Amino acid sequence: MRSRRKFFFAVGTGAIVLGIFFSWMLDTEFGIGMGGVLEPVSLLLLGLGSIAVLIDTIIISVMLRAIDAIVWGSITFTFSVVVVPFLVSLLHFEVHVHSWTGVLLVPWLLCCLISLILLVVGVVRKISQRQ
Repeated sequence: MRSRRKFFFAVGTGAIVLGIFFSWMLDTEFGIGMGGVLEPVSLLLLGLGSIAVLIDTIIISVMLRAIDAIVWGSITFTFSVVVVPFLVSLLHFEVHVHSWTGVLLVPWLLCCLISLILLVVGVVRKISQRQ
């Protein structure tokens, strides 16, 4: 069961990375004439990969101890809300919604959502253990 879960998470992450790569290709000369194919495939990969990662996160968060869920939720929250914006401003990397960089918002929002899921599950389980 454990290896299947890792496989499911890896497939979801791989689909997200491939969707970002296809979106990047659309804005380069490699993607000229392929926009009719790459754009829907890119969005489909981003969506299905995000769903796969979210399902796996929910399964993992239920299996973790309460304190572990809180710790991992805090780590991912710090990464997504503090580290990523700091690096974006430090590197002067501008994300534009109308270019390929706009799809980078999908994994960032997914990371924020994962952290909230882990934190909520951990806190609820911790509160229910005290009662």
